Amino acid sequence: MHKNKLDAELKQRVQGFINAGEFLAVITRAEAIELMDEAHFSVFGVTNDQRKARKAAFTELKTAVNNDSENSFFDIPAIERLVKR
Repeated sequence: MHKNKLDAELKQRVQGFINAGEFLAVITRAEAIELMDEAHFSVFGVTNDQRKARKAAFTELKTAVNNDSENSFFDIPAIERLVKR
């Protein structure tokens, strides 16, 4: 399996177990979200919100590159780009 590649079948299976746990009152929704956030942090090294923000910034950069304004990214000092990560 390629790193960072979605395995739809595994995702659906895990979601099914979480739903079953919630239905049987073995786990609450808040506990399930906390568990998913902890797993996400252990896999990616960042929180889910941080990863979403990074992906949004990367998508914005790709859009800028496609619109021929890619130099605007490099106009920002490198230290400021690193802080935004």
